This record gives sequence, structure tokens and C-alpha cells, in this order.
Amino acid sequence: MSNKFIDTQQLLEVLAISPATLNRYKKRGMIPYIKLGNVHRYDLEKVIRALEYNPIKIR
Repeated sequence: MSNKFIDTQQLLEVLAISPATLNRYKKRGMIPYIKLGNVHRYDLEKVIRALEYNPIKIR
């Protein structure tokens, strides 16, 4: 298991979501992240597992 941390822009590209959607997921606790100062970093493997465990409901 590798701890590959990516930045916000990379995560937006991988998930193909908007910044507003990412913020909504973070507020709801759906996506784990680490905050270092004003920078958020994401462990891609953990994010994918979290989204698989808590599937996103489409309206």
C-alpha cells in the first residue's frame, strides 16, 4: 500500500468533479483529507475506498 498524496486539482481531475462538489463531499465527511496550513492533500486510495463504501446518491 502506497501513501500517494495528491493535491486538490489532481483529485478534481481524477474524480471529474467540480470544486463545489468536492467541498460538499468534504463537509459531509465523505472524503478523507489532510490539511497542512491552507493546503489540502488527499490519499487517493483512501478517497476511492471511501467513495466506494459511501456511494454518491444522484438526484
